Amino acid sequence: MDKSICQLCDFKSSATQKLSETEICLLGENCAITHFKPGDIVIKQDAHSTNVAYLKSGLVKIHISGIIKDKVLKITKAPAYLCLPSNFGDKINHFSE
Repeated sequence: MDKSICQLCDFKSSATQKLSETEICLLGENCAITHFKPGDIVIKQDAHSTNVAYLKSGLVKIHISGIIKDKVLKITKAPAYLCLPSNFGDKINHFSE
C-alpha cells in the first residue's frame, strides 16, 4: 500500500489525527483497503477477532444471529471503527457487522 495514502486521507478518525507522521506511515504500511458490496459480512459473529476495521464510507448493520431470527443491534454510519469491543475483550466477535 502506498504510504502516503494514510497521510492524505480525508477520512481520518480523531484518534489518527493525533498520530505523528512516522506513526501514520507505520499505520499505512500495516493496513489494507477493502471494498464490500451491500449485504456482505465485514466481521462474522463467533469468529476470532484479529483486526480492527475502520469504515470510511457507507453504513454497516450490526446484528446478532439468534435461534429464531437475527436481531439488529445498531446501524453504524461512517466514519467509524468496527469490532473494537471484541479486540479488547475475549477475542471472539459476539455479533456480525
